[in-house]
Amino acid sequence: MKNLLKAFAGSCCKHVYPILFALIILISFSVMIFNFDPHIKIKGEAKHYALSTLTLLNKGSISFNKSDVNLGKQILSPFTDTFPKYTYNPKTFIHKWATTPAADRDYVGRSYYWGTYSALCIPAFWLFRTFHISSSNLYNAFKVTNILMILIPLFAIVFCLKAHNQLKLCMLLAFALPPVQQYINWSSAESCIYMFTVLSLIFFFNRQYFRSAIMLAFAATLNYTLAPLALVIFAAMIVDNVKQLSAGESSPQKIWLTLLKKTFLFGCCFIPVYHAAIMTYLQFSSIATMTSMTDFEYLFQRFLAYLFDPNLSFLTYYNLFFLLFLGLTVWYIIKREYILLGLNVAFFLTVLGFSLIQHINCGMEGISRYGSWSGALIAFSVVAGFAKTVKSPKVCLILALAFFAISACLAFFPLGESYVKWNKISQFIFEHYPKVYKPLYSTFISRTVHADNGLYAGPVFLDAGTNKIIMIRKDGLKYFWTSYSAKTPEAKKALDKQIRKFLSALPHAPEYVYLYTKVNDISTRSDKFHIAIAQDRKFFVLRSGFARIDPWGVWTIGGMAAADFKIPNHLRNRNIVLGVLAFSHGKEGTPQVVTLKSQGQILSTLRFASHGKYKIFQMTIPQKLTSKEYLPLEFHISNPISPRELGKNMDQRRLGIGLVKIEMHLESNSEKSFPK
Repeated sequence: MKNLLKAFAGSCCKHVYPILFALIILISFSVMIFNFDPHIKIKGEAKHYALSTLTLLNKGSISFNKSDVNLGKQILSPFTDTFPKYTYNPKTFIHKWATTPAADRDYVGRSYYWGTYSALCIPAFWLFRTFHISSSNLYNAFKVTNILMILIPLFAIVFCLKAHNQLKLCMLLAFALPPVQQYINWSSAESCIYMFTVLSLIFFFNRQYFRSAIMLAFAATLNYTLAPLALVIFAAMIVDNVKQLSAGESSPQKIWLTLLKKTFLFGCCFIPVYHAAIMTYLQFSSIATMTSMTDFEYLFQRFLAYLFDPNLSFLTYYNLFFLLFLGLTVWYIIKREYILLGLNVAFFLTVLGFSLIQHINCGMEGISRYGSWSGALIAFSVVAGFAKTVKSPKVCLILALAFFAISACLAFFPLGESYVKWNKISQFIFEHYPKVYKPLYSTFISRTVHADNGLYAGPVFLDAGTNKIIMIRKDGLKYFWTSYSAKTPEAKKALDKQIRKFLSALPHAPEYVYLYTKVNDISTRSDKFHIAIAQDRKFFVLRSGFARIDPWGVWTIGGMAAADFKIPNHLRNRNIVLGVLAFSHGKEGTPQVVTLKSQGQILSTLRFASHGKYKIFQMTIPQKLTSKEYLPLEFHISNPISPRELGKNMDQRRLGIGLVKIEMHLESNSEKSFPK
């Protein structure tokens, strides 16, 4: 009987790990199915990836023309047919193999990334289309592909990772519910980059360096910022080979020849990246379509935002693991664990790489899209590091379970509701403790307006009546901050100050217009610039001497410009505040002098010593000038000059000042005053 019980216990122990592995994979699959939304319509740049799959399947091209768009509108869920046209290099004929030429009248565009992800979506798309699966919304084929791409690394951990079962179990827990799952409902490259990155790390752990390099190469076709990881893999391969060859007492000549051969073969593993870069260069004269958006300004701030900003960072979505990751980085330095340290350094350099891209892009959902796949380095480094350096399987398992539990909570109760809203943590901190949380303004704008690069160049209006911030765009109004509250008057004051700080930091709009009454309409027609307030009263109208309206404001043209202010009779103590940008002859050139007149009387004289100088002017309107319904205002410019005369560009308009801010402080005769 004892022998029978021992045999049964041994059999259970032998099968406990396979059962746990299957259970974790089943949980991961169930959670993703729970978050799967079969009714989500194709939107955003997702249409680019989806159409690229269609065109690859039909004609072997990642570009699409009008006929492709029409077919997509028939067999995919509804989407807009607006696609950007890229400028192709006319000196090459690469379009014969890769795309429709831009000169073709039916040409529309191509996806933002290389076609790796779109190609991998072909099997599911073909199956859905051929066997009429979800025929009402074939876009679901891409969502199913995303789920498979997140599950494949889990199977790779079970069947490919060369480690004992306890370490495999910890790895499974760390990767079972990754933040990238927030992107399963988008046909976008995040899940694909994530899959190849994890596979690369698994083979790297196995010391199968060529396989690791090939997996990384496919990931890097979609984002070149993974290059630092390639250097770490290469360095580890060289060190391993030198040790093996030295132990075998090989001659120096043989060692060098072997290393050269390995280096050449390692370089060949990255042929997919070379192919993508070369083809993109021949089409766009650039190895990446986003290189024009690179920017060193605020690079370090963007880097810190990705790491620590609660709105989108690794700190929020990798929480426990990220804190351990930072501690282990120091520990690896002390213990001289150079291979694991290399992984951590590769992570920081990758984050720095996509921080260099001005395309801050806080993501479609919660975590930033770049963070969704680069975070795999954090999870892998922590689990592998604890297994190797701490050497405590129980501690490693407890940490993995804790991270799994937190990830499950985020999966069922996501922090982000929409890609145009902050997540719940950052929103709570900013509303109630604005002095504590001061995010980078480009992150703030990217999240709330969904301006991908986090830079917005438009006049800004704060409506005190509804506490809404409004930005003028060429296509009209854009609300992007609504009805935020704070617990105490002090917190409200700090919150208002913080909002003003962000607005004043906007490029080309150093100040904003503060309207004390409800905004009903803003028209940006080329002939007039109307700001309509209560009961459609136009209180500021451009009459003559002004250029077409720009997103940031309006230039004066020539020596004189005229405008009208409408001042209701029941209001007194009229003060006008103007925010003016000078266009002068240069820093050391002729100063720009602007005289403001009304009905022949000089109200104020504005002086600008340097080009591009922004000033705020305030003037009180004498009572005797307000007898008429409109107050005529004239801007007399002393030295207007054109950009062409200054050698800046071919613009021949003789510019004087740019009107950015228009503010009127009014006080009622009934002693009812507006907020200051």
